[in-house]
Order: sequence, then C-alpha cells, then structure tokens
Amino acid sequence: MNKVLTAAALTLAVALGAWGNGAAAALHEQPQPAASSTVLPDGPQFVGGVMRLYADGPEWHVDADHWIEGIDPTIDPVIDSSGFITFHTLEKNAVLSCEANPDETLVARDITAGCSNGTYLVRLRLAKGGVPLDLEDPEDWDLVEGEYANFWVDIEHNGSWVAP
Repeated sequence: MNKVLTAAALTLAVALGAWGNGAAAALHEQPQPAASSTVLPDGPQFVGGVMRLYADGPEWHVDADHWIEGIDPTIDPVIDSSGFITFHTLEKNAVLSCEANPDETLVARDITAGCSNGTYLVRLRLAKGGVPLDLEDPEDWDLVEGEYANFWVDIEHNGSWVAP
C-alpha cells in the first residue's frame, strides 16, 4: 500500500511541477505594487471581503451589510492572462491560510475556487465540477458571473512576518 501511495504522490508532484512552470511564468507577469510601509501588530491578521462576479468583471462588494478588511475596495480584482482572478492585499505578510468560499448562487452551479500566493498578490483559480476555468474565455466567465454571484474571500496573515 505504501508503494502505491508513494508512486501516486510522485506522479502528482511531477504533474503539478510541469503545470506549475507555466503558472510560475504567468505569476512573474503579475503587477507588483510597491511594498507597504505600515507595520502590523504581531500575530494573526485577518484580511478579506466579498467579491461579486458581475457580467463586466469581478468587483469588491461593500455596503452596510458587507465589510472588507486589508484590501483596498476601490481597486477591483482583475482577471490575469492565465484566467485567474487576482488582487492585492494592503500589506505583505506571511500567509497562514487563504480561502475563497462560494455563496449559494455559485454552489448551485458547482463552482469552487482555490487560492494561490496570498502574501500580497492573491490569485484565485475557479473551477466547475473540478475542471479549471479560464476566466479570460467568455464562455467560462458566463458560467460564473451573476448579479448576486459572490465569493467570500478569507486570508489570514502573520503580523509577525519579517522579510528575510
């Protein structure tokens, strides 16, 4: 049994490494804002908000009932050349966790998301039924967009982070 699991893990690692090279190349093309000079308190810092997937693109949804923390709500997320939704946090800190949870509209469509990075640049890969979507493709965007289609984005940073 251990040999089977080891072989499966090795196969997965090689496959992810091959895929990751393309993703890493696209990552280097991402815009990188200037580093922030704000010093956060030590310990966990919670960052996040509600991202709405409108027909003309993703936007932060902020009103009396929806709050955003650690992200500038005036700078909308963008879709990068790899089909990911991307945005930046206000601070660069070591990431402890990152989640993008679909609301009931997206759950009914079998849409999920996974986070990448999270220290400053955050990238979300959306999938339908486990199949990755390229959100630059209008047909894939049509699968996720909607007047009330939201992702609840939650990131936990470590405020004790110090650049090496």
